[in-house]
Amino acid sequence: GHNFEAYELKEWVNWCDACGSVILSLFRKCVSCSKCKMVCHEKCATTVSLTCEADQHVRSLTLNDPNALNRYKTIVQETKDETTLKEFNTIHRVLSTEEIQERIENFNQTVKGSQQMTLQDNGETFRGFIRVSMNLMRPVSVHDSTKTSRKPTRKASFYIDKGALKALHLTSDTTSELVVQALLNKYSISDNPMKFALFEKQVREEGHVILRKMLPRERPLFLRLLWGNGNSDKRGFILQENESRDIHWESFSVAELLMFIKILDKEENDYIAEIKRKYKNKETDIRNAISHQSKRS
Repeated sequence: GHNFEAYELKEWVNWCDACGSVILSLFRKCVSCSKCKMVCHEKCATTVSLTCEADQHVRSLTLNDPNALNRYKTIVQETKDETTLKEFNTIHRVLSTEEIQERIENFNQTVKGSQQMTLQDNGETFRGFIRVSMNLMRPVSVHDSTKTSRKPTRKASFYIDKGALKALHLTSDTTSELVVQALLNKYSISDNPMKFALFEKQVREEGHVILRKMLPRERPLFLRLLWGNGNSDKRGFILQENESRDIHWESFSVAELLMFIKILDKEENDYIAEIKRKYKNKETDIRNAISHQSKRS
């Protein structure tokens, strides 16, 4: 079974793998299974019915090979600013119709017909496919399809096999943010999309794998065209948990932000009360010692 232990959040906004709601904390610890890395509220740990994944079998990131992690050193990077993307910047980059046509022709020579890209009539937008490898360490939640309008929505949790590939048909204007949402929809995942992020995979010659967290407004299909060879396994896309330490508050709704303030207020009051209680206990111990010494003298 699970072995839940107190867990210090790396970033103070996270999501519970049991109930799906937000975990927001500056001071308190939630709990995490030391074996399968499932994270949840302390109160939710007793309700978890999902079998611990570590008890079933050990899974690893395939990277097109189930033994890849045994040979590759994986480094995770986060793009802070689009200027660091240089020639692979797809957020504001614009290509001429002639350059797009030439790149598409070269790309299509390296892939099968079903995977080829097609330029649209406007001469700017093109369509094609990308394949995304799933690399989720933690379970995901889905709404119970058997629910009725009279009963509250129930959630079920499950693990997605690592290395599972999903093909997405999209345009060159589709952002990585929308790709994440599309992947969640394909699996009927009800978790908050901000729990996940799209990563660009690069396999280096020296045996290192670089996983770069993509910015929300990057365009994956455009990036695939810039890569060139569509048949190379040196580059790809991976979906995994968003472990960013940076919190983009503008991504939350007003209702969510107001809820965060309420949670922080409650946590602040609880934390102050806990500190006062600790100091009061120490003061009581000291006064008892004084009283004891006074009686002896």
